[in-house]
Amino acid sequence: MGSPPLTDAKTLTRRQFLLGSGAAMLALGTRGARAAATYSSEKPVSAVIFSPQANTLTPEEKTLFRDMNPFGYIISGYLCSSPEKVKNLIDELKSLSGNAHLPVFMDQEGGKTARLRPPFWPAYPPAAIFGALAKKDPQKAALAVYLNARLIGNDLASLGITINIAPVADVAITPSSFGGHSNLGERSYGSDTAIVTALARANAFGLMDSGVLPVLKHIPGLGRSMVDSHKQTPFVTASLKSLRATDFVPFQSLNSLPMAMTSHACYTAIDPENVATESRKVINLIRNEIGFTGLLISDDLQMAALAGDLETRARLALAAGCDVVLVLNPIFADKLQAARGVGPLKEGSLAPIRAALANIKPAPADYDYTLAKNIRNELLASL
Repeated sequence: MGSPPLTDAKTLTRRQFLLGSGAAMLALGTRGARAAATYSSEKPVSAVIFSPQANTLTPEEKTLFRDMNPFGYIISGYLCSSPEKVKNLIDELKSLSGNAHLPVFMDQEGGKTARLRPPFWPAYPPAAIFGALAKKDPQKAALAVYLNARLIGNDLASLGITINIAPVADVAITPSSFGGHSNLGERSYGSDTAIVTALARANAFGLMDSGVLPVLKHIPGLGRSMVDSHKQTPFVTASLKSLRATDFVPFQSLNSLPMAMTSHACYTAIDPENVATESRKVINLIRNEIGFTGLLISDDLQMAALAGDLETRARLALAAGCDVVLVLNPIFADKLQAARGVGPLKEGSLAPIRAALANIKPAPADYDYTLAKNIRNELLASL
């Protein structure tokens, strides 16, 4: 007889690949006392995430960042020309902030939405591939997603990136949402609420077990969008009853995750005048009905779904109830404009992320990533 298959249960147990270890991360309030010492700053933290202009900070950027003390930074694709340059930039940002636990974000889902790309980093499958596998075997798909997230998380953690803006928990209700426009497409796990919930959970646990925090998106659900919010405003006209039955479900199920990102869609049954990011009504629903209590981050403020200049957009998002705004624009003048609309992050908003950062731990040094990759590939090959 030959050796057991890679997916043999005993092999997985022996290699510590079973799902579930990340679940302990959801008890984020259990280490609050320790957390307060983990994320510290002598001056107020500004409620903004900026993207540096290049791999070396300019003098004007250093002055702005030192004066503002942003909540964190996002490493965009144009900054990822080599591992060394990414690491050096993150080291510079941490040194400037004086915070060894500085939140450093990346948007690394897999498929087309990937900032780390070959030849320095591997290509990863899009969410839709795992969703297709889940229709045949939900358990295999969940394991494949978990292992895939462990691999992505290892790539990020090795660079000093602590937070990934994933998983996508949008239920692709409309056909165009799943396979039509370029914004969502392959990024969704599909149209089955149970599958989306299970795979988004597996993704989040895989990231956390690799030492990287997840950001659930796009709350309260972008799966009915008929257009790309990067280019124009999506209007979701479904009834509140329909939204509750489908779109909200994954977000309610995962409402204990530490962070979530808002949708730039307008939900006419809740607030026909404003997109979710700028709607107090929608954000109240996110907090009180969906039950999300973690840090709420806006999607990128430069997207065409929003109106007005960056100062106005930042003010509206924070006034509506977002804790932090994301500004991806690398142009310094645009950073200055956005900065005028940003105030200090409220102490109450810092508490969840303090707890999350205190609970996150590096992955075990002996974790076998080669085996993880092989198992993932074997599972996907069964499609």
